[in-house]
Amino acid sequence: MPPSWRLLAIVLFPLLAAPTAWAQDPCPNSPKDDHSSTYTLWTGTSGNYYTQVGRALALAAGHKGLKISCRTSNGSVENIDALETGKADFALIQSDAAHLAWFGEKPFDHKYSKIRLIAPLFAEKVQILTRPHLYINSPAQFHRPESIWMGPPKSGSELTAQIVLQTSGNTLEEVKKLERTSNPGHAITFKEAVDLLRNGDLDAVFQTEVAPTKRIEDILSNRDLEIRLLGFDLPSVELLVKNGMYVETSLQKIDYPQLDAGIYTVGVAALLVTREGVDGDDIATLAQILRDNRDDLETHLQRTLLGDYEANFDPNGESLLSGNVASQLIEPSTLTLLGSRVAQGLSDRVQLNARQYLWTWPIPKEAAIRILILLAALILVCAIGFLHPRGRQLMSRNTRVILLVVGCVIAWMIGGAWLQVVEGGLNQHFNTLRASCFSLAENVAAKLPIFFFTPPVPTTREGATIITWFTGIGVLLFTGFIFPLLKKLWQNLPHLRHQTPPANPI
Repeated sequence: MPPSWRLLAIVLFPLLAAPTAWAQDPCPNSPKDDHSSTYTLWTGTSGNYYTQVGRALALAAGHKGLKISCRTSNGSVENIDALETGKADFALIQSDAAHLAWFGEKPFDHKYSKIRLIAPLFAEKVQILTRPHLYINSPAQFHRPESIWMGPPKSGSELTAQIVLQTSGNTLEEVKKLERTSNPGHAITFKEAVDLLRNGDLDAVFQTEVAPTKRIEDILSNRDLEIRLLGFDLPSVELLVKNGMYVETSLQKIDYPQLDAGIYTVGVAALLVTREGVDGDDIATLAQILRDNRDDLETHLQRTLLGDYEANFDPNGESLLSGNVASQLIEPSTLTLLGSRVAQGLSDRVQLNARQYLWTWPIPKEAAIRILILLAALILVCAIGFLHPRGRQLMSRNTRVILLVVGCVIAWMIGGAWLQVVEGGLNQHFNTLRASCFSLAENVAAKLPIFFFTPPVPTTREGATIITWFTGIGVLLFTGFIFPLLKKLWQNLPHLRHQTPPANPI
């Protein structure tokens, strides 16, 4: 390998590596104790994704000496009430619930000004399961009273379902008539709601969750149930997005292979929030963990999703998890919104001590830094090539090829960064520059006749357009320039291999 290429490999290799660490679980499901340095984090219903993320967050915070105890709840609305009354110190809530609380809109009776944002964590998607033989294609077509389970009372899922159904042309009173909240004597659980759906007692079950979700995957995998996912029509999506609380997204076969094709839906951000009165230095520590210790946090999330904290640990409390085990995860172990730009409507709600740790530029900090490093590496390699006699000779003979390769690499990075901005907050396959660039490369490769596989699919129309543009350019460059060049080199390889060096002059 020529020295310039070895130098390029040495410079670029660290860009593709990331450290990972594991630690023992210190986070019980218990309320705040009497020790002033222990904080209470309210999450969600037992076993759901909020509780898993809360546990992982407590584990990562423990490395920095910050003690957090997790507590389950019914969801976002109850968590907001707990923050306002001082029962909770931190909480996970949906951004639409936070928006309504900040502005004092129903179901909240006043403006909840004490609640402050620390960071957005991940994106959730509205997922609507419908009963067998229900032939509708839009949420606007639900009319039967008490036929919809929208989630636990005071949950973010219930609130989102109510807003979605109001956007479909119903009044709040009409929506409440559609809701089925309980059976005689107790509130309906998700499992019971699915049983009622299968029996035809319910028409739909709403869940606002990260996608894919194991329990929904299990339902769709059981073909005997004949339960399907209902998509949104585009006018409903655009109306929901216009109010600023939701973003356009979709559910694809890469999320749930049982889908015949992608379906439109809307996404909402899951936020980590706090209240007035919590120590500012501790809030800054937690915000710094989210910015600088992302790999550690996501590693703990993998462990909690797999229920692996009963395993044996070494004396230092560290235990690695094999890649084969990690690949069995269904719920995403990647927090898509960490490091993403904070939405404009949320920027003025950020807690003062956390503000310095949030990225507010259009391009994520990590992407900008890596692109600059790549450009510097390319300039360095070219400079070395011009300075070295053999390098100048090589460049003079292959100027067009070298310019083409450099242009392709830069365009590849730009395309990856663009996709990260558009898709990163919604799709774990595009949430970092590295993941986004590899996903773009997979889409290009999948279009070539020599590869046969399904690449990661964008979840927005803009993301799909970007993929189409760059895939077309990539295929054109490969078939028109790169493939003929490789073919020519391959044909000349025997000649080059058997060529005898010239004799030394006497």
